Amino acid sequence: DISFPLVDAYRARRALDHLVGFNLSPVLWRKLPGSKSAGRVQSAALRMICERDDAISRFQPEEYWSVSCDVVAADAPEHVFA
Repeated sequence: DISFPLVDAYRARRALDHLVGFNLSPVLWRKLPGSKSAGRVQSAALRMICERDDAISRFQPEEYWSVSCDVVAADAPEHVFA
């Protein structure tokens, strides 16, 4: 039996490969010599990497401190938490 929803999914993936890959691959060939091609997976992965790289570039470090200690008095039987 042929599963027509699977056939439709295949056709959609194939169309996306053509639309995305055919448009993005020439850009990659010009910008990154030696690269092969770009398809659905490569395009999404490249976008995630670029977004993460942008977030790292925008990061502004901020100093912060957190101090805690347990104090025991010599004449007190219980702990005092500060």
